[in-house]
Amino acid sequence: MSVVSVMTHPDRQEWLNLTSELTSYLLDLGNSVRMIPVEAEAIGKSELACPPEHFADGADLALSVGGDDPDHVRGCPRIHRWIDVNSHSVRARLA
Repeated sequence: MSVVSVMTHPDRQEWLNLTSELTSYLLDLGNSVRMIPVEAEAIGKSELACPPEHFADGADLALSVGGDDPDHVRGCPRIHRWIDVNSHSVRARLA
């Protein structure tokens, strides 16, 4: 089981839909998923919300859905791997 921190664009319905499906898939696989509260609420899964200051704590992977080079990740040096999913590409960044 892994801890996955997920970020999304809270104002874009297409990204919210994808994030909802993605988090369901991750949970079905037995992973622990966490999100910034406003983003978790935007996809109707407030149970995934965690305080922003703990967003990166113990995360094995961070996923950014619908954003380029997210500030959330660059500000969290404890996250070693992250994937940015946007309309142009999927990029994996490994530390």
